[in-house]
Amino acid sequence: MNASACIAALRQVQRTVEELGRLPRKLAVTAAPLISAEVRDQFRTGTDPYGTPWAPLKPSTLRRHGPPPLTDTRALADGTKAIPSAGGRIGITVLIGKTYGAFAQTGFRVGKTRVPPRRILPNRGMPAKWREILTRTARALAAQAVAR
Repeated sequence: MNASACIAALRQVQRTVEELGRLPRKLAVTAAPLISAEVRDQFRTGTDPYGTPWAPLKPSTLRRHGPPPLTDTRALADGTKAIPSAGGRIGITVLIGKTYGAFAQTGFRVGKTRVPPRRILPNRGMPAKWREILTRTARALAAQAVAR
């Protein structure tokens, strides 16, 4: 291999390494809408990020609106989304669509009545579906980076 071919190969390696360095940010940008879709599916199915069904609605609530919980006005579900983290941080931030979503996450009491948690966000590690989205997306982006 002559010197110019070696230099060209090294430049290609440099471009690939630079492209791989951009992968974490690209992963966040690409995967955030997919995580958002998964969260919307959680509201549709009435399940937490791990696939566990939310506690059912009480009969008195069911008379006002049907299941699943947290979907009567769609405001919480429609406003909850994943976005790439801002401020120079690399990651994904999940924004809860309404303030009362925090109460749904932890559960609460109204007088003597306890309203059980209906978790929107993970509380015990990365959910399998979210991990699969991130893994699949990272692999695709890495393959694109080294194929250039």
